[in-house]
Amino acid sequence: MIPAIEQKYRSILSNIEELYYEVDLSGNLTFSNDSMSKILGYSKDELIGMNNRQYMDEETSKKVYQIFNQVYRTGGPAKAFDWELIKKDGTRKILEISVSLMHDSKGQPIGFYGVGRDITERKKEEEALKEWERKYRMTLQNLDIEYFEVDLKGTFTFFTDIFCRILGYSKEELMGMNNRRYQTEETAKKAYQLYNEIYRTGKPSKLLEWEFISKDGSKRVVETSQCLMQDSRGQPIGFCGIARDITERKQAEEQERNLRVAKDKVLNHLSHELRTPLSLIQGGIRILKRKTQAHIPPVGGEEIFDILEKNLGRLSDIQQESDRIIRSYLEMEESLHLEALDIPQERISLYPFTQKVLGEVKEKASHRDIQITLEGAKELTLKTNPEVLEGLFIGLLKNAIENTPDEGVIRVVLEQKAQWIHLKFMDFGIGITKENQRRLFDGLFHTLDTELYASKKPYDFGAGGKGLDLLRMKVYSKRFGFDISVASQRCLYLTTDRDLCPGRISKCPHCRVREDCFNSGGSTFCLNFTVAGE
Repeated sequence: MIPAIEQKYRSILSNIEELYYEVDLSGNLTFSNDSMSKILGYSKDELIGMNNRQYMDEETSKKVYQIFNQVYRTGGPAKAFDWELIKKDGTRKILEISVSLMHDSKGQPIGFYGVGRDITERKKEEEALKEWERKYRMTLQNLDIEYFEVDLKGTFTFFTDIFCRILGYSKEELMGMNNRRYQTEETAKKAYQLYNEIYRTGKPSKLLEWEFISKDGSKRVVETSQCLMQDSRGQPIGFCGIARDITERKQAEEQERNLRVAKDKVLNHLSHELRTPLSLIQGGIRILKRKTQAHIPPVGGEEIFDILEKNLGRLSDIQQESDRIIRSYLEMEESLHLEALDIPQERISLYPFTQKVLGEVKEKASHRDIQITLEGAKELTLKTNPEVLEGLFIGLLKNAIENTPDEGVIRVVLEQKAQWIHLKFMDFGIGITKENQRRLFDGLFHTLDTELYASKKPYDFGAGGKGLDLLRMKVYSKRFGFDISVASQRCLYLTTDRDLCPGRISKCPHCRVREDCFNSGGSTFCLNFTVAGE
């Protein structure tokens, strides 16, 4: 007869949610509760006397035998470990079960007992998580993303192969390496403060720049963002993040910055060097003129001073214009580093816009005998700054007119090819030598010697200019995002800059008809805008 106290205790064990079992020294069940019957699908009567080998596979049976043997020898309990049990219907369950030694009233070992719980679903979730993590990490490797994971001490636990390329270590060398090994002292302090902040707040970091030391001692600049990693219970276990090697970009920025400073110094120096002698010469001429007016005969002397003052005025104009272009250039250099430019733009219908500009230019050049035609697509539109576009058109038309002899032709062509809109200004004039084409956009550069055009007016044949219009166009092209190109063929009969064209086709000894001139030389300046860039 079962004592009342034992009956009470077995009644309690039968009703607990956890599995409870008792087996003899051979592994035969001597007692089990209702939970074990529910888990394995056997009735209590079927389970009693059943040996553990009947609901375990061979591998689990060997593992259980070793655990029972250890508990028997030591007398100490075994912590819960995983058993895979086979249900009556053949399906499998994973249980977490503990083992302790049972003694009789005399203290002699008579069997084993323990408690367990069904962890099948938890194991499935863990396996699914491991599989997801495996695929996720493989995806990161294949995408060549600079991803890393470190534990709470800053030691690598996972990283993509690209980190090996950045730091120069093998995968085996990097795994388990602490961040202090590849960080400068300053970076290590920043990293500690950052990780501490992330740990306390749980908030991810913004993009930060770090200086890493590669295996060969060279320094790399890496941009990273980090966040806290937690386990399934929400406990912090480390940090993960994405990194990007920006060493080359930083080096390029530094070179560009140094180059910009050097250019600024040169431009300012040139402006100063031009301004100072002009002021001294102008002052000296005024003094000299006053002192010599009483002694120099009226004929000739005054004319010399007039010529000097006229050309000094021209130099002064150049100095003021160069100051303006330099300021524009420096502003452009600065604006290129802004994320967005606040430039007023509007949608322009190119054909009527060009017609309007042509009308204005023809009026100013009405004293010239030149035919100017407008051709091409009439439906093209462009989003840009209208004042800038008008200035470009006027500058290129003026350049074409001044390089085309009377009785000549200038064509303006509007066309679109693929993603490009081309605005072409084609003259059939004297053309530009190859040497001058290389220096065309340098600024303060003329295609003719000064004495050959200094007395001429704008739009006159061979009038030339200060060279600033083309420089301004180049500056605008950088600022407003378009490209300017030139193709030119020098007139076959004007091989050098000093060879002069008579200025009218009918006066040229080499041309019997106008077409002879058209086929001899000419230039095409082309403004190229991207449709996608609008």
